[in-house]
Amino acid sequence: MGLPHQPGLDGLRGVALLGVLAFHSQFSWAVGGYLGVSTFFTLSGFLITGLLLGEWRRGERIDVAVFWARRFRRLTPAALLALAGIVLFAVAIGTPNQLAALPGDVLSCLSFATNWWLLTTSYSYAQIFDAPSPVQHFWSLAIEGQFYLVFPFALSGLLAIAGGSRLVIGGVLAALLAGSLATGFILDAAGAETDRIYYGSDTRAAELLLGSLVAVGWRPEPGRAAGRGTRRAWDVLGVGAFVALLWLWSTLPLTSRWLYQGGFGLNAALSAVVMIAAMQRTGPMRTLLAWRALRWIGRVSYGGYLYHWPVYLWLSPERTNLGDGPLFALRLAFTLGLAAVSYEFFEKAIRVGGVLRGRTAAAAWLASAALVLAAAFSVSESAPDVAVDLRRSLALPNVPYDQREDGDGPRIAIFGDSVAMQLSGGLANWTTETGDAGFAGMNCTLACGLARNGIIRIKGMDHRQRRICREWEKNWRETLETVRPDLAIVLTGFHDVAPRKLPGDENWRVLGDPVLDEYLRSEMLAAVDLLSSHGALVVWLTHPPMDVKSEPGHAGAVKRFNELVRELAHDRPDTASVVDLGAYVGSRSEMIGTDGVHFAPGKADAIFRAWLGPQLLAAWQAARPKLAL
Repeated sequence: MGLPHQPGLDGLRGVALLGVLAFHSQFSWAVGGYLGVSTFFTLSGFLITGLLLGEWRRGERIDVAVFWARRFRRLTPAALLALAGIVLFAVAIGTPNQLAALPGDVLSCLSFATNWWLLTTSYSYAQIFDAPSPVQHFWSLAIEGQFYLVFPFALSGLLAIAGGSRLVIGGVLAALLAGSLATGFILDAAGAETDRIYYGSDTRAAELLLGSLVAVGWRPEPGRAAGRGTRRAWDVLGVGAFVALLWLWSTLPLTSRWLYQGGFGLNAALSAVVMIAAMQRTGPMRTLLAWRALRWIGRVSYGGYLYHWPVYLWLSPERTNLGDGPLFALRLAFTLGLAAVSYEFFEKAIRVGGVLRGRTAAAAWLASAALVLAAAFSVSESAPDVAVDLRRSLALPNVPYDQREDGDGPRIAIFGDSVAMQLSGGLANWTTETGDAGFAGMNCTLACGLARNGIIRIKGMDHRQRRICREWEKNWRETLETVRPDLAIVLTGFHDVAPRKLPGDENWRVLGDPVLDEYLRSEMLAAVDLLSSHGALVVWLTHPPMDVKSEPGHAGAVKRFNELVRELAHDRPDTASVVDLGAYVGSRSEMIGTDGVHFAPGKADAIFRAWLGPQLLAAWQAARPKLAL
């Protein structure tokens, strides 16, 4: 027989989802909430292996095709619905980078290869809040899909060879688990980037395999009850493991080195202990995790996980102007509401309601997948035009490539990173409200610095610039040729002030080192020369002070960075001007958000209304005689 329903496991799913949602809300008490995904892996390994073993016990065979069909009907309808929503999200509020990457993103999701796609495109999970892909959360679904594809074949063959021996099967699974953990250790020792360990199917298989190993050892025969001593032992172990899980989820950041040296395996082991404790007939973990609210969240957790990330990107602090608590409540309500509707009226209808079976189901999936993929390509190729039209109709403020020409003032475009992107919303609103200038557009790339070469160190982890970061010159030129601004604002800094190892140089250098200073100066001058090549005045903004506790050297580096910025007005007196945004914001600490880098909600608008807008107009008026020559 198969594994009987275990209400405590539904509750554990609910806890895991809440951990992920809290982490993605960037609460300081949930810095390790991403480990909820690890718990999902262990649960999946246990449940899938239990189903397959139950099928083997009934007839000494596993019908892999039937298993795939069940998984297909369970997973793909909601995934397709989520991808369709992500395409709409990208059109409505996606950045130019998100629009450009959309076809590859969607294709990777449809082929269950998102984890490897994110690796090849250098979407670091540690930078998920700086450079979000709307499909970034699909990486874990890809790993589970790959497991579902391979594991039934492997287990079926192993059962046939071993004659169903649990001891042999457990030994093989244990060896595979050890191999997966060892792969992580070896890669870490060899200096591999942590993303390779985080996203790797081979390195993360251990969490799934540990769940499978528990299923091999677990015997859910009816009428069999553990002895009182055994139950008490599992009660104590379960409570201890659950407390340890919550401690890890509240204290272990992604930058912790030992996370990649067995930390994921520890989370899986603790999850396995909680699972076993929750499956006892009585006990504190069963009582807690069988709580009705947690069980309900667990039942809709698949849809909740699928839909939550685009919802979070849409309901951003800048867009809602809400504080952390109210914003989390809004996001949670919206996510769970979508998940509940999807589960009751869409997923269940297909999975158990007799809708779309056999060849009809396959044809419907192919048609739906092709339609979503075609829409992604269409949107990407027509961007920015499609995005502009829709954003205008929605009256959204941060409209890239809006070619308005109000009044006699300058048409302004903004270039830079995520801080510049925040500022672009204030620019758009200011130009709309005053009519003193026009918003020509923006080209702001999340988690990208201006300096293109070498390796940077952020939060103790080494990163190479993503390809899209290294190609800023090409991307900015395309924007210039499209929007032809009179005034080009530049704001960048966080990634440029990090310690850097330049190509061919074995030394880590920080700003203030003449070698690194000269390199960054050359990159800045190249940017000024490019942006002024069509007659625009380049206004470079000094960077506001950063309060990043994990980056103790940033304060001095920002000071030196701003000195280099000020030198641009002397190096290119006819085409460059500097506005000291850093000094203005530095005396107003309330303008910086909780992460110590970005602006607090609503402050970009306030900066433009109170100070920056008039500063830009003054710089423009002062430079007009020189530009006319």
